[in-house]
Amino acid sequence: MEEAFRQMQDAGLTPDVFTYSCLIRAYIEGKQWEMTETAFRHMQAAGLTPDVYTYNCRMLAYGKGEQWQSMEEAFKQMGPAGVNSTFNTYTMLFTARAGKWIDSFSSR
Repeated sequence: MEEAFRQMQDAGLTPDVFTYSCLIRAYIEGKQWEMTETAFRHMQAAGLTPDVYTYNCRMLAYGKGEQWQSMEEAFKQMGPAGVNSTFNTYTMLFTARAGKWIDSFSSR
């Protein structure tokens, strides 16, 4: 993934929000949770503003990595960043919270 991203930049193409969102999604599919946050930070450092899809991808990565607190923090950052939540955003959040509840209940 990184190689294709570098090749794109070497060709003089500037990554945009969609490009970074796709990169984040590819990291999710590759189960490289930590790289999703790196890509998110690089996107912001490039002066790009993440959109709802980017935030949803970030939350999905945290959820798949069972990093529930980080997932909720990402959710809390959306409003102040001017990004409106969607049905999918809330579905991921509710599913994660339900999963945490089930896990805590079953471990008793």
